[in-house]
Amino acid sequence: MTISRKTLIILALIVIVVMAWRIISTSDLGISRVPPELVTSTSSEPRLSKNRMATGHSNVRSYVENDSSLEEMFTTLGKLPYGPQYQFTLREIAQKFAETDPERGFTWLNSLGHVMENTVAFSSFFGTLSGKNPEAAIDWVGKINFEGGQKAAAFSTCIGVASADPALGWELTSRWKNIVVDQNSIRSQVIQVISRSEGVEKAWSLFNPDGQKLDSNDVKFFLGAAKFESPNDAVEFTTRKLQIDTQASALQAIVANWPPNSLSAVSEELATRPVEPRFDLAYRALAMRIYVNDPASAAQWVSIIADPKTREETQNLIRNYVAKNDKSLLRDIDVILEKNK
Repeated sequence: MTISRKTLIILALIVIVVMAWRIISTSDLGISRVPPELVTSTSSEPRLSKNRMATGHSNVRSYVENDSSLEEMFTTLGKLPYGPQYQFTLREIAQKFAETDPERGFTWLNSLGHVMENTVAFSSFFGTLSGKNPEAAIDWVGKINFEGGQKAAAFSTCIGVASADPALGWELTSRWKNIVVDQNSIRSQVIQVISRSEGVEKAWSLFNPDGQKLDSNDVKFFLGAAKFESPNDAVEFTTRKLQIDTQASALQAIVANWPPNSLSAVSEELATRPVEPRFDLAYRALAMRIYVNDPASAAQWVSIIADPKTREETQNLIRNYVAKNDKSLLRDIDVILEKNK
């Protein structure tokens, strides 16, 4: 079939128009350059350009009146491609608003495009505001019209409030359970904050106010989140607060979650304690954390585990690792394990 000259011209014009539209639609003059997967709102509201999505308004002056530093931040933001520096500047703007003009800042937040990249602004704003004016922060969380922003705001407010008012911060985690659906994450963060600022005892009193015997999973969750001053404090807390039948798994959780840069302190603490079956899982947890870099020390800890099954399983794991990665150490490992049988 022969295509006429006229038809070819029409097809060429169509291609040119389509290409021109694509160029315009990805520029600052038209439609957002934000990837569709970042857009969380299913509403019919128009997508904004990157700059407008950042400022939330075509007239930035309504937000930066009489504040040259804010105006400079917005100017910088408008020139940045999306990336770490963009998010850093967005957080700075939100923090500045929270410190100097919270009401105007909140208006600006609610004008932002409903895309995930803007949630950092909500985190920064409410993280700062909750320390300065917790009442306003708590009130405004319920007035946010962007689901992702509301979740970020609630999360930051729980943490900010908990550092000054542990009881209220802890209560907010339950109050906002329909906003912050991941309760394990927010509760863990709040336990960390309270245990660092007020001590583990205070965090425990909020976590278990009636002093009940808790399920071992609940105990491990708490101990995995709490921040102790030292391994000695952790072991003493476990001995004082927990029943005998939950102490083994509790000690395991403490060792498994201890910061890697201070595991030597854990070794020193366990070495001062009498060898007892309740420490079996702690010995195993420590061995599992050090056997790659120090299989000989790991073997020493495994060799004093009282439970035969736990001891044998852990020994085999260490032996198999050494046999595969450094056979020269295998005889030494076997000597350690055999010597302490």
